[in-house]
Amino acid sequence: MASRTPVTKSPKQAPKRRLSDAPPLPQQEQLITPRPGAAPGLPEPIEQAESTYLSTGAPAMLYGLRSSMNPEAFQYHEGNVFPLATIDESDAKGFVEMKPQGNAIFPADEMESIARQMHQQTKELSQLDADMLDALCILWMQNARHPEDFITIDLDTFPQLRGLKPKKGGSGRRGGYEPEQRQEHADSLRRVSHLHLHMHELSFYRDNGSKTKPGRRETRRGVEGPAFFLTLMGQSRLDGSLDVDRIRLLPGPAFMLYLWGPGRQTALIDAKILRYNHHRQEPEKLLGRYLSWQWKIRSTKGTYSKPYRVSTLLKEARLELDTTRPGRTQQRLGKLLDTLKRDGVIRSWHYQNWSLDNAPARGWGEPWLRELVIIEPPESIVAYYMGNLRGALPDGKPAPLDE
Repeated sequence: MASRTPVTKSPKQAPKRRLSDAPPLPQQEQLITPRPGAAPGLPEPIEQAESTYLSTGAPAMLYGLRSSMNPEAFQYHEGNVFPLATIDESDAKGFVEMKPQGNAIFPADEMESIARQMHQQTKELSQLDADMLDALCILWMQNARHPEDFITIDLDTFPQLRGLKPKKGGSGRRGGYEPEQRQEHADSLRRVSHLHLHMHELSFYRDNGSKTKPGRRETRRGVEGPAFFLTLMGQSRLDGSLDVDRIRLLPGPAFMLYLWGPGRQTALIDAKILRYNHHRQEPEKLLGRYLSWQWKIRSTKGTYSKPYRVSTLLKEARLELDTTRPGRTQQRLGKLLDTLKRDGVIRSWHYQNWSLDNAPARGWGEPWLRELVIIEPPESIVAYYMGNLRGALPDGKPAPLDE
């Protein structure tokens, strides 16, 4: 089955100015990969490249939803039996509720037990669930043929997309992923299936004939429904539980505004971000996603060199300043950025003016939070946005910081 490029190219001719030394963007590959014995009718397995860029959703709503994939984000609110997390981005305002799919009305004696189950699921949220949100966007955009198209995905596609290596078979042993690995991804997908969006306001763009971005901007209010319609399928076990081997997927009403048609908003994400360990490398995942989102935003004007405050980078990576030993935090941030550079997720990084050698012996932690860091994207990312989305030529110099 041939892969489908999930970003619609502009009918206009791409700009003639290009980065002459920019490497070509790796070709996307089909990622719906069944394991032996999977349901018939699914695509054949393919080998996944070591490094590739994937096209995921780029709306502010998705960024806000991914940011809520941690146990502290969801809280109980008066008048609501299920836990809620707030989404408060510039173009997306509302909240997400962890609740069972559907509109079933539960008896009072069952409601308390179900609410406890949903609360327990929020305590299990991690960056693995953020990976699943990206994976669902990626796979649906690659394979959907029309906006109401349910697609079927083999469960083993998800650990494969995250770079996990299946066990090799032989000597009478069955190869593939461990049951614990499959169960971990099935549990994550089950949590994602319980994410229900209540968006008070969403901003997106329509192809209404206007040539200006403000002229195409539209605001929709009161969008509600599941983030994704997910059906987990498989064989029933003797204990009544489900041995999940595949899922059926369709984006919910809010996501459909951004994943199909003229309002589609996409961004490139390096597949290595999904491959970082969601326990040991959570800051790398978080900051890698944030920078990928920022580069899509900055591609419009080419302001890739606009610096970031240290406090912003720490916030996005969920790192806190150690006030008694700020050097530990400074070293952790430096190690994080060095890892992203080593893996090619970013091209380079440096402080605009600050240096530890010039910092005072004591009391430099709080002032350091206000220092500026310049982080450059890989040249292939810049070249892609220039050629495919009419992005601007990079400015090549630091831009003023947005206060």
